[in-house]
Amino acid sequence: MTSGLTVIRSFQKQEDFRKKGNNLINEILKCQIFSDSCHFYFQVRLFAISNIMLVSSGILCIYLKGTMEPLYLAMMFQYLEGMNDRLASLMHGTKEIR
Repeated sequence: MTSGLTVIRSFQKQEDFRKKGNNLINEILKCQIFSDSCHFYFQVRLFAISNIMLVSSGILCIYLKGTMEPLYLAMMFQYLEGMNDRLASLMHGTKEIR
């Protein structure tokens, strides 16, 4: 029984197989690049939203400093800071799972 490699070489089709292989690898890499860029876009959006929430709650705490109890302001800021931490861990955890 002859191997496929000798048949390919006898008909001088090495370049055709090389081109087909390279095209398949290019298609796979395009999908991988698209997946990575979507993940990066999701991370940037989530990071921006979580930081906007944290900064806005900090500004709100400063603005409401004299009108509300400091305990309530501290609880609100601590809750939103924890939410920011959970969103940050979500961003880093999704990439490591894959």
